[in-house]
Amino acid sequence: MSKCFVLAPLKRKSCSLIYRKTTSRKTAFIATIFFYDNCATRIRDALSQSLGADFAYNASAAPRRRSFRQWVDPYLSFSWVRLGIYLLLGVPADKMADGPRWMFLPDNLKEGLEQASIRQAGQWKPAALPTKAVFAGLGHKATSSWLNPYLILPLICGLMAILLAFAPFRLTQWVDFSLFLLIGLVGVFFLLMWLGTDHSATKNNLNLLWAWPSHLVFAFYFLRKSPHYWSGRYFGVFTITQALLMTGWSFWPQSLHSSLLALSTLLMWRALRYYFRSGVVGYVSKQ
Repeated sequence: MSKCFVLAPLKRKSCSLIYRKTTSRKTAFIATIFFYDNCATRIRDALSQSLGADFAYNASAAPRRRSFRQWVDPYLSFSWVRLGIYLLLGVPADKMADGPRWMFLPDNLKEGLEQASIRQAGQWKPAALPTKAVFAGLGHKATSSWLNPYLILPLICGLMAILLAFAPFRLTQWVDFSLFLLIGLVGVFFLLMWLGTDHSATKNNLNLLWAWPSHLVFAFYFLRKSPHYWSGRYFGVFTITQALLMTGWSFWPQSLHSSLLALSTLLMWRALRYYFRSGVVGYVSKQ
């Protein structure tokens, strides 16, 4: 697609200089902030900066009020990619894309520019000319598969629950150890994406409410012949956290993938079982 604008020569030159500056060799390799500084937002901002008060976006151009995550959702036709995005993006992704910020995607930018206005000779006119097709793509129709997280994750968790309910004790120890060790590794990864990178969208990730990095250490307590008292308290706190997490699943400031409910339930059950085996309840009742 090609988009042309109604610009006077001086305005055209000013806009071109600003855009070239933002895409120069010095700035081309600077880390961008996906929602606020990318290829689409730089065009949006270059027009506003170069044209100033003579250029205006239509405040009501956005179809409806959505968060950044909700705007990205339609482009995630592959369900496993969507799960990955939901796991990685934290609370910042659920902020509302108000005002010009909704034009952080190329399609949104195109729609916003089509409704923008420019002032010439004291009169406001449409800023963009009709869109021209430079190359007509073949198109791609998204297809959904039944092998999606909404089916596979609950199925795996259900099979694990059946196995753990009837398997010998020694086997359940190793399964619990492996499960919580893996979840601990996932939690460490989330924590590194939050604290160890410059990606603002991955900060404040509430998936850490079920993926505790500390599981990486406490998972080894499942291998003990007799449960440890203080680790029992740890898993008791984790059980309460999971109950609160699932109770307010739809009300947290971050959208959590619904397929993870099964995993959270399985983790809560195994942690609760260890809590009762550790003797914490009996110890407290004696106090």
